[in-house]
Order: sequence, then C-alpha cells, then structure tokens
Amino acid sequence: MGGQNSTAAADAQSWAAVDPLLAAMACLLAFSLLVAVPWDLINKFSPEVPKAKRRRTSLSSKLRLALEDGEPLQTALEGYQLGASIFICFSYVQKTYMGDYYCSAQCVYCQVLAVIEIVLGVLCCIDFCVRMLAARKKIKFVFSARGIIDIATIPSLVFSYYLTCTFITFCYLRAARLYLSLKAVLKSVEVSDVLKSVINLVVLIVASVFCFAGTVFATENLGNPPFIQEDDEMVMTFFTSVYFILVTISTVGYGDYNPSTTFSRVVVIGFILTGVTFFGVGVSELFSNIQGMRMGRGTYARRSKKHKHVVVIGVIDFDEIQSFLREFFHEDHGTQDADVVFLVPLDPPEQLNSWLRQNPRIQSQVTYLKGSAMVATDIARAKIADAGSIFVMPEKSSIDTLAEDAGNTMRLLSAARANANADIYALAMESESVEHFLTAGVASHRLVCVESMKMSILGKSCEVMGFSTFISNLFLSINSAVLEAKEMWLDEYLKGASQEIYVVDLPGEFDGKSYCEVVYGVYDSYGSIVLGLFHQKNSSTLLKPRSDYLVTNEYQVIVIDDDCQLGVKTSKKGDKERERPRRLKEQKSAKFGKSAVHPKAILAVGKKKMMDGPLPALKSAPQIAKTSVERGPSDSPPVPQPHHLRGHILVCGSPTSLVHFIKPLRVSEDGMGKKKDVSSVPVVILAEDCSYGGVSPERFPNVYHLRGNPNIKRDLMQAGLLDARRIVVVSPPAGHSTETESRLADASPIFTTLLAQNLAPKVRVIAEITNPQNIGFLPRRLSGRTGAPDSTEGDDEFYFTPQYASGGVYSASSLDALLIQSFYNPDIIPVINLLISGLESADGLSEGVQDTPVTVSQILVPKEFVGKEYGKLLEKLIFDKEMVAVGLYRFGIVKGEVLAPQPYVFTNPPKDTLLSEDDRVFVLRDR
Repeated sequence: MGGQNSTAAADAQSWAAVDPLLAAMACLLAFSLLVAVPWDLINKFSPEVPKAKRRRTSLSSKLRLALEDGEPLQTALEGYQLGASIFICFSYVQKTYMGDYYCSAQCVYCQVLAVIEIVLGVLCCIDFCVRMLAARKKIKFVFSARGIIDIATIPSLVFSYYLTCTFITFCYLRAARLYLSLKAVLKSVEVSDVLKSVINLVVLIVASVFCFAGTVFATENLGNPPFIQEDDEMVMTFFTSVYFILVTISTVGYGDYNPSTTFSRVVVIGFILTGVTFFGVGVSELFSNIQGMRMGRGTYARRSKKHKHVVVIGVIDFDEIQSFLREFFHEDHGTQDADVVFLVPLDPPEQLNSWLRQNPRIQSQVTYLKGSAMVATDIARAKIADAGSIFVMPEKSSIDTLAEDAGNTMRLLSAARANANADIYALAMESESVEHFLTAGVASHRLVCVESMKMSILGKSCEVMGFSTFISNLFLSINSAVLEAKEMWLDEYLKGASQEIYVVDLPGEFDGKSYCEVVYGVYDSYGSIVLGLFHQKNSSTLLKPRSDYLVTNEYQVIVIDDDCQLGVKTSKKGDKERERPRRLKEQKSAKFGKSAVHPKAILAVGKKKMMDGPLPALKSAPQIAKTSVERGPSDSPPVPQPHHLRGHILVCGSPTSLVHFIKPLRVSEDGMGKKKDVSSVPVVILAEDCSYGGVSPERFPNVYHLRGNPNIKRDLMQAGLLDARRIVVVSPPAGHSTETESRLADASPIFTTLLAQNLAPKVRVIAEITNPQNIGFLPRRLSGRTGAPDSTEGDDEFYFTPQYASGGVYSASSLDALLIQSFYNPDIIPVINLLISGLESADGLSEGVQDTPVTVSQILVPKEFVGKEYGKLLEKLIFDKEMVAVGLYRFGIVKGEVLAPQPYVFTNPPKDTLLSEDDRVFVLRDR
C-alpha cells in the first residue's frame, strides 16, 4: 500500500511539473488567437482592395509572395526548419537517456545543448510569426499542422533549460515538422515524382514512429493522472517505446512490452488508428505515382538547373523511339550527358520499358510522357522552357502527310513560345510543308524533308548504282563492331560503312595551296576525302570548287573519314562550338557475330549486266497514257503490253514527290563521265492512282502512268517488266496503331519485289521498305542470308545485309539519323543535300570559286588502271579530270571468280586498294 502511495505521489509530482509547460503553450496559443481573430474579422468586413494594389502596399502580401513554393525565402526557411528539427530530435533522444544528470549544473555539455535549443526555439518563434503574418486566414494557420506543432514545441525549446524532467517536453513533435519541411523542400527540387513519393513515405513512417514513441515514452514516465489509481511501476526507455510502436503497427505484437498506464494506452489506440490511415495514404500515393510514370503521366525532373535536356515531340511509335535513341546515344558520339524526354500523345509502348532495361546505360536518361506540346501543363511537365533542343518528329505511317506536317508545325509553334532559345530540329514529310517549318523558326540546316530526299535518293540510285547505301552510310552510326569480317568483301564494306562526314580545320601545311593539291595531299597524308569547303565567316558550304582555287585557313574542310585525324572539333554555324568526339578505329573494328550477314550467301545473277552504260533513249511509247495532270488520279484505261518500250524505269507504287525522283534522271553521263542528254529516258508509273504532284509533260517528257496493281502479274507484264532497265518499288503510306500493323506496312512492296524478281531475275530492283526489320522477308537471293534465321535482332542487321550493301533496298527511316547527326555535326544536312541534289551554291558561283553545279556520278575504271592502286586513280582524276573519287562500287569479281554474294559499296578505300575491271568509281564532279 505504501508502494502504491509513493508511486501515486511521484505521478502527481510529474504531472505538476507539466503544468508550467502547458501554461506556456496556452499563452502562445492565446496570443496567436488575439492577433489572428481581429485581423481576420477586419479583413472579412473591410472593402476589397484591388489585388495589384494590395501586393504593392501590403507587407502581408509581400511576405505571402516571398513564401510561395520555390521562392528563395520559402526554401531558406524550410531548410532551416529541416535542419533544426533534425538537431532537436537528436538532442531529445540524448536527453531521454541522461535523466537527472541532464538537469544538474555539473553537465556543461547539457547546458550548451540547452542554450542551442533556446536559440533554435526563438528562431522558430520568429518563423511562426512571419508565416502567421503572411497567411491570408490567420486563424486557419494557427490550427494548421505547422501552427499546432510550433505552438506545442516552441515553449519546450525556449524553457528547456528550466525543465526538471527530460520526459516532460514536446520536442519530439519536431519530427512531424521535419516531415512537413522536407515535403516543402522537395517541391523545389528537381527529382521524379516516384522518388519524391518514396522519400515522403519513408520520412512519414520514421516521423510517425518517432512521435508515437515519444508520446508513449512521456505518458509512461508521467504515470497515471492523480484521479486514476493504478499500479504503474514499469518504466520505459525511449528505445523501448520505439520498439513497442514498431512491433505494434507492424501487427506482429510480441507482447513483451506494453503500456502500463491508462493514459498511454489511450494514446496508443489513437496512434495506431492514425498510423494505419497515414501509411495507407502514403503507400497509395507511391503506387499511384509509379503507375503514373509507367503510363506517362509523370513529370520530368532535371538533374540540375544548369543541365539542358532534349525534348522530342510528335506522334511517334516504338520503332521510331528505338531508332532515335540508338542514334542519339550511339557510342560514336561519345558519352552523351543530355537526357531525352518524349512528349507523345499516345500511351507508352509496352516494349519501351523492357527495351530500356536491356540498355541500362541510357535507361536513366530517357523519360516518356504522355501529353501534347499544345497543352500548357504538358509543356511544364516536360520542362520545355528549360530544354536545350527540341526535335519535331512526324508519324511516317500517316496517310495524310500534309495534315501530319500541319499538326507538327502547330506543336512546334507552341513549343517555341515556351522556349524561344532552344535549337529546333524537324522532319517534314512533304516538300510543300518545308516553307511552313522555316517560317515557324526552324533553321534550314536543322530541317529534313522526308519525301523529297527519299525520292531524290531513289531517283539518283537508278543512275548511280548503290547511291542510296553510299549516301545513307555517310550519316548513319552503324555498329559494325559486332561483326567479324571473314570475307574480303564484308571487310571492305564495313570499313566503308564506318566513314562519316566531318567539318574540321584546314591543316597548316595546306594553307594557300590549290583545291586539287589539298584533296590529294589530305588523302595521301590522312586517308580523308575532301568533299569541299566551309567558310566560317559567312557560314557557306561549297562542294568541289575549281581545282585551281587557293584554299586558305579562312576555310574549314569537309571530309569523309572514319577516324578524323585532321581535328577534334566541328564548327557550329554562328559563334558556338560543340565538341566532336573522335571516331576511334577500335570502335569501328569489324567482327563477325550472330546477327551478321553470312558471307557464303547465294550469288546474285547477272551482275555485269546491271550496268553496261547509260540508260538508252527511246523515241516513243504510244501504248501508255502520258501524264497530263499535276495532281489527282489518272483516267487512262488499261492498255496492252507495250512492245515498243525498252530500257525504261518502272516505278511500282504511287510516289507523292515524283518531281524529285525525275530530276536526277534528266542529266546523265556515259561510262567515262561525259555529259549526255537522256531527257527521253521513259519513266513508267504502275499504280492504282496517281498523286505525284508537280510533274507535267512539258517539264519532264516521257513520264507515263499505267493504272494497275503492282502485285498482279498481268499488270507488271503490261508495264514492260521484262524489258525494264530498273525497277523501283515504292512503299505506300499506311496508318497503323500496333507493332504488328507497322510490320505489315511493308507487305505490298515486299510482295511486289518477290513477284518482280521471280518474273525478271536479271532486272535490278530497288525496293523501299518502311520497317528495316522486314529485310528478312525478302528472298534469300536478295538478303543474302544462308544458315541464319530470318528473324532480326535490330535495325543494325539491316545495314549489314548484302542487299543493302548493294543499294538494292532502302529505308527512309535512316533520315531520322541524319536529323540527329545534325545535333552533333551542324553542317551535315547542307552537305548531304548538295550531294543528293547536286544544286549549286549561290555564294560559290557569285564568288567565282565554282563554275557549275556538282553531282555524284559513277564511272568505269579506265583500262590503264585495272590492277593498279586506287590512290593512283584518285590522283589522276583530281589533277587531269577535275573529279574527286569518293568510293567504289564493287562486284567482288577477281579473275573471273565471284567472291561476293552481291555488289557492294566501298566508301573511301585505302590508297593501296587494287582496282578491278568490274569496279565502278563514285566521283564528285561538275554536272
């Protein structure tokens, strides 16, 4: 009985010690209400002050603006609260184990700790007053979570030096203030929503456990209130309280510890119910953010405010995303630090996450957001205002390409309004849309037109064998390191495929020398082919000036090389420079792997007959209806087989930009590069409709249209398939919504190619396919694959097939790589445009450094150079013929023995390469 009386007396003494602290809390609350209530009443019944005027004159309004999320003052105050709360919680745990020694005068450390807490308490009180003054509704602020915590903890801090018991304090509630401050700080920090949710959930759990444990510890040590008479001799430490709370809320409930006082039991019941609710809400928010990120509903988080990222906008599918990322993060470009954010109005592709997991090197740098560049909230989510570059990509499978370009132009304008300083790169589907993109702010050297460039390449390929492969490899980053070249032809092709275009400073030893001397000297010393010059002052690009033109150090040289030894920087138009990573030869080494083309493929038929000279002229072909309209379907009826048609170009399908297909065909050369008018070479279009705008008989004679289906044998025969010189199969646009449908988009051109090759095996076919992975569906004679499965492991394998190496198949998807290359090499698009179209440089002609437009053509190897070194031929051509040799088109025939499955392109061969009589030479010459 005496023990119970002594315990009750101790409890009464402890509860009496709490009274001053509760009184201090009550005074602070009363003072706050005395200020808040009259203030709110005055504001409620006083006339409304205009918002703009209130902001200019009211201290409260100025503080309110300064305390908005993201403002420096708000971040600083919350940072202080965060640091102070951590220190106070740490100090509280220490004090719980020090007991009476903490209150003794002998503990100097304890006295210093108490003084620090008093200072922190005063600063917290000032913060509380500032926030209350800034609050619109001050009563609401007083009873908010922040207000209640401050009112409960500030007296405990200010009077900590005078407290007689370490458990008589409310300092442990600063853990809840820590959670609120951290949540506010995270709003101004660039981290993902998922990471924010994880941090918030972890801190919420820790803060809740800390507060629950502190309350249980205090109530257990306080004992029962005087009006409750129970035996409560059990004493808990703070660690015991933490252990009890964790065991309880985790539903384990060992029962080895439990509250002994009635009051603490009531507190535990309340905390358990509150904790279950808080934890459930936190976990739900976390999973919601994770699911939102997977569905593209998240927000991009920059790594730092100085870090610039790239935003890709448009309606693009997984294949285009995959192609973009492969080229953008290709090892040839070095280590790329920029993040890529896709803002696409489609759900994330199912394959994207799994593909990124297979590429951990770039996984953390890619963010997919579902949204539109036309919506302000989506622009904010993608941080377009902070982006360094913006790529506008079209849906290439769209049926209405003009509408697709119009939509992308609007997206571009919207993005440009948000960020006028970003570099904008765009792909236009139709040539009619080019002017719209230029007007919208896209620079010409960052703009690629898919249809015009594609048709120009296909048209040029009818005259220059392998041109599509030659030109595409100059801007493609092909991962040839996965192959091991076990055959000579494959080794040569891979060495050529690794060549790229650079713009570098002119070596000092060539300053003041003539252009022809520069070409030969650079090739002889560095193994690089000089295509032309770039003037740094007026940012003009000039291909192959006059041979006697003196080149000074005012110019940079445009070269083809795989390991640019002339320099490591490329110039960016303007006053900026971007580092250009060196192309290390070991990165381009040839290896033969599982995905490579097998060198023992079936040989092609009739290689020598594929090019015996220029296309023959034709007098007339009256059996075929001549085009007489610029747009719209042809009304010509089916016609019998045109027996008088010979040596024509048969186009299977309806190209939308035929004018660009025809232009390269209207000026040709004979076997040694002499110009010859072949305007009468006929072009026959076999299609069910005719929408090739811009072509008329007056401008391009001998263009004919035959209504029919290229997949039907009868129609092909009527179009003169057997007597055609070239067959070009055009892939029609076809909308699709799934991966399977995207693969089926090439069904028609594949069927046409199979049928044409079966009916006319000696006629050369140039097939366009939309999806490079569909190369496996072409006949084995075309793809050259034996002993390997038809399935593909990626787009890279497409560029290793003999059919692509020979220029027999082309995919416009490679133009994505050209646009991305312009991000690293700003001068590449003008150079490629000049190589394809052969258009003159107005600056060069006006300055007198270029007499005529230039073009890429193909000549036979002169007889006197058969069996000689390639370097000797290059020297002869540049000094005597004013031609720049840039590569070979080889049939792989040595002494009558065929060593290659098909002809192949060999770009920039070494100077000791021996020439064969069957070789053709790619040359850059005057047109």
